[in-house]
Amino acid sequence: MDAVVGRGTIEAEVAHPESPTYTVAGDLTIYNRGHKPGGADLVAFASFPPPIAGAIFIPIKVRKNRGGRYGWKARIEIPKLAGGSGSITSYSMHLEKRIFSATCDGRMLAHAVSTFADGSSRSETAIRTCAMAEPHVRQ
Repeated sequence: MDAVVGRGTIEAEVAHPESPTYTVAGDLTIYNRGHKPGGADLVAFASFPPPIAGAIFIPIKVRKNRGGRYGWKARIEIPKLAGGSGSITSYSMHLEKRIFSATCDGRMLAHAVSTFADGSSRSETAIRTCAMAEPHVRQ
């Protein structure tokens, strides 16, 4: 299916009142919802096995970042999980097809800011090396 552009995994912790806390892992499928001015809209479909036995849709807006050191900006909004008793503890996504392009200058920078329901936030930065393609010269 052409709309599927990536896959991943997701984990959540669920703490219903007066019940033991448990962790559940599920699969993510990322779909392309179409190109928009300056980027693309994606949606991640997360399915969970029992005891949650449900699914959520996670909208992802990818846009060119005007200014600054990062070329792209993604906004991900996590909906309520398990009636508000669940929290996403980790996720991993891998895009399989080109959604956006980037150039390599020897390193790739990524920065994430997560803002939680209680107003607290966490910031992470990652640097990964990348190799530039050799220029092709016609003779």
